[in-house]
Amino acid sequence: MKKRNQLLAATILALTCVHSAQANPYMSLWVGATNPDASGYGSSSDFGVLGGYQINENLAVEAGKRQLGDFSDSDGEFKFSTYELAVVGLLPLNDTYGFYGRLGYLDWKVDVSGTSTRYEDEEDGSEVIYGAGFMITAIDQGNVKFEYSHYDIGSVTIGYVGAGFEIHF
Repeated sequence: MKKRNQLLAATILALTCVHSAQANPYMSLWVGATNPDASGYGSSSDFGVLGGYQINENLAVEAGKRQLGDFSDSDGEFKFSTYELAVVGLLPLNDTYGFYGRLGYLDWKVDVSGTSTRYEDEEDGSEVIYGAGFMITAIDQGNVKFEYSHYDIGSVTIGYVGAGFEIHF
């Protein structure tokens, strides 16, 4: 819980500092697929909400929450969720298309429920998150984004491929 409070405080501080610099706020909704490297899990669907501020044409900061999926194997069920704080580098190709990269802090939690022994547990931690994507300006105040992100959650590595819609205020 202490880590989540630290993440929340850092997010508020970062967004407050950025807001004072006449930033362009935005919010994005995401759906995608996650695929852990552990055998027997398969893939799962993902959803998330992110909010941030675009500082200038090439830099943004964002924070959000993602539900990375529900997985099960012979030992039980695992639900992966994250809180994220990231710096985003933007590389516009023209007024319509561009690339971006994300690097940030990840606070993760895994809820575990055992099927055979009927136990419940929770694991949590923090890691670095990174990813890259392609964006298309669909409307004046909105972008469609396609992204790959890499999550190290405990001993499990999860690859995420998703699409999001971002609206600027």
